[in-house]
Amino acid sequence: MDFDVDETHEDIRKGVRALCAKFPDEYWMEQDEKHEFPWDFFNAVVDGGWLGLTIPEEYGGGGMGVMEASIVEREIAASGAGMGGCSSVHIGIFGFEPILQHGSEDLKSASCPASPPVTCRSPSR
Repeated sequence: MDFDVDETHEDIRKGVRALCAKFPDEYWMEQDEKHEFPWDFFNAVVDGGWLGLTIPEEYGGGGMGVMEASIVEREIAASGAGMGGCSSVHIGIFGFEPILQHGSEDLKSASCPASPPVTCRSPSR
């Protein structure tokens, strides 16, 4: 077993940690109290390119695996965002796996376009 530090993993940790630092505990408390989806956080994750981390590069994703995705989720949870932060991005990180594993090429191309991700907005914006 290799216990050396993986530089890619360290880069992911640092990048996600820096992103999460922009969302203090007060942000998460406000989202919880208002029962609102954390759109600002979600969009920051999208803009940072973390949402498509496990989608293969040929479909416009990061081409990484479950280990790297779990590092992202761990850093989000550890930042103070807890499960609210993780839940807001979880499906965007892992949700394409059934399509990638079992979908036709047409479905993969339609669902995982090789273009920059579109920033999502809440329906009221």
